[in-house]
Amino acid sequence: MTNAVNVEFIVEKLLTFLSTATDDHFRTDLVGQITQCAERFAPSNAWYVQTIIRVFELAGDKVKPSVAQTLTQLIAEGSEAAEDEEADRPDDELSPDDELRTEAVENFLDLMVRPKLPEVLAQAVAWVLGEYGYLATSCSLEVIMEKLCALTLQCTDPLTKAHVVSAISKLVAQNGGCPSKVYAFMDRYSRSMSLDVQQRCME
Repeated sequence: MTNAVNVEFIVEKLLTFLSTATDDHFRTDLVGQITQCAERFAPSNAWYVQTIIRVFELAGDKVKPSVAQTLTQLIAEGSEAAEDEEADRPDDELSPDDELRTEAVENFLDLMVRPKLPEVLAQAVAWVLGEYGYLATSCSLEVIMEKLCALTLQCTDPLTKAHVVSAISKLVAQNGGCPSKVYAFMDRYSRSMSLDVQQRCME
């Protein structure tokens, strides 16, 4: 019954159900329905990104890796703003693409205060902050790097740690220097049991 006309209304209702549901199987089913509807009928990239971040907030442990990949891809693509909108924009104003990315960055920074992030979400957070951390309005690049360092303490998957190390490396380049705490972190993980993590730290 979902289509391009009613998708926003139906997904909002499903999100409301998800926020109160306690049955594990039902929550998994709801996440699947919401993400499927969003992927098929999203009216815009911005709406899709906002919706999936909301799903992450409510049930991040139920989100499939493919959904996180689609999310990061759409953040990279931007808001699909028309070229004439871009031309009319004042020089000191954020582009629609950067507005979307800034919102994603701020939403992911908010999620990082949680005591435990699912590995899939942690990987998405690391990628978004590594690529677009410079757009953050609530904290500096140095603070974001420190938050990412702390994120590795709750992650067990070496792939997630590798994502975080890559993100920190990008932020160091954006920052123009490596803070002492971040250098100490890289030095420690350069002796990681994971060869991938070790190599990224050395680089």
